[in-house]
Amino acid sequence: MEDFEGLGAAYYDYHGECSVEDYVTQRVLNHPAEIARTERLISLVPEDVETLLDVGCGYGVFLHHLLNSRKLSVEGVDVSTESMTWGLSRGLNLKTASAHELPYDDHAFQMIVCSEVMEHLTWGVYESALGELARVAENYILMSVPYDEKRGFAKCPYCSAKINPNYHMRSFAPADLEGLFPGFRLIKQDTICELSIITTLKQFLPLPWDSGLVCPCCNYRHTSSKAHRRSSRLARLKQYLRAIPMPKRPRWLVGLYQRL
Repeated sequence: MEDFEGLGAAYYDYHGECSVEDYVTQRVLNHPAEIARTERLISLVPEDVETLLDVGCGYGVFLHHLLNSRKLSVEGVDVSTESMTWGLSRGLNLKTASAHELPYDDHAFQMIVCSEVMEHLTWGVYESALGELARVAENYILMSVPYDEKRGFAKCPYCSAKINPNYHMRSFAPADLEGLFPGFRLIKQDTICELSIITTLKQFLPLPWDSGLVCPCCNYRHTSSKAHRRSSRLARLKQYLRAIPMPKRPRWLVGLYQRL
């Protein structure tokens, strides 16, 4: 049985029938919400920061855009070696490492950025990661997580265990950001983007077992992938639902911390 961190890395290494290059181009670089998140995070990097580490850097998109607007010394770490090929091909300094075991000295970087990572970490790993980020950061920590997420679950076809398809282990409300990192205080809190009604409804519907998922209980995974079919009828229904006035909910929650 693989450990859960290994299963998570396998999940993020999986891009279906797409190459990493095509996936980033189609799903990330041209996605309005991802663009807004990246731009907002960059705007929250203080002017006095000269060295920065992106923990859970994924493809390296945040660092790529950051270097287009600021001249900094930056590095990134992630558990998915496949995902990092996009950033490595663009000259970024990225390496394989986990948030709870950072291969750096104390206070090695003036700022740590950790975007959409903490919600994925299992018991024990999460608590260790909080300490590691505080240890390696000299002055600032910038963290973003899903806003008060109502997590849905898919059922494993083999053992019937339920798992969140995004491997989200916890959700964060605004009050949860206080006191997370030892030796740091929260100096700014904000939200980014808004959830569409489609995403909101998914929280209340049974979720399919996607081909990229691996069950952490029995190690089941699909042996073959199925192409997603787009229905014109479904597209019209989504367009109709988006036109219905609904209360808006933020998509992401972000906190900026400074060392005491």
